[in-house]
Amino acid sequence: MVLGISRQIRKASVDKKTTETLLFYTKQLEESQRSLRQFKHDYQNILISMEAELKDNDNFKELLAYSASHLEKSKAWRFNDLDNVSDPEIKSIVISKLDNCFTNSLPVSFECRQPLREIQGINKFDLIRLLGIAFDNAIEASENFTAPEIKVLLLNTDVGFEFEIRNKVAGTFDTTKLQQAGVTTKEGHAGLGLASAQAIISNYNNVFLAHAIKDNWFTFTLSVNKA
Repeated sequence: MVLGISRQIRKASVDKKTTETLLFYTKQLEESQRSLRQFKHDYQNILISMEAELKDNDNFKELLAYSASHLEKSKAWRFNDLDNVSDPEIKSIVISKLDNCFTNSLPVSFECRQPLREIQGINKFDLIRLLGIAFDNAIEASENFTAPEIKVLLLNTDVGFEFEIRNKVAGTFDTTKLQQAGVTTKEGHAGLGLASAQAIISNYNNVFLAHAIKDNWFTFTLSVNKA
């Protein structure tokens, strides 16, 4: 009994620390995003105000070309759909993994077209673990790929919530074996990710995991139905 209570206390402490870390990271990234968005808006307005007077100036044309090239590459305003993810812990893990993609120079797109409803039917930290596993799997598989690309989708469904992440792969393989610990498509990787994900969802009868390969895309889909 005492041992069980001690474990619960330690788990609660870890969960609290994880939440605090994620919230701090999210706050820092969101502040940076807002600042860069404002900079882009103000900077473009300045360019517009100057354009009429200097439109025939070669140096100004060069500045416009440079600005278009560099500003559009910025990650700060590429993911406006993040505004539709109101849950702070979910937003934190998504932002941190998208930032990881940029750090590793991996092309990534993110889509969440509608405000995300409260996700019911799964423990919040189990969901965060599943999202983290899916992102890490896609990132690790893409790091040494010649033409990497990652696509992320979050959406409401009629019965709950769905998360999909896709990454480019070189060929085909038996995806059913990926749920086994130690099986992986990534050289030098332990292959525990999808096995761990399967272990998590085995505790639920309303959470479903699917993965498939088609046209050189590996797709990981997580569906959570309202309990």
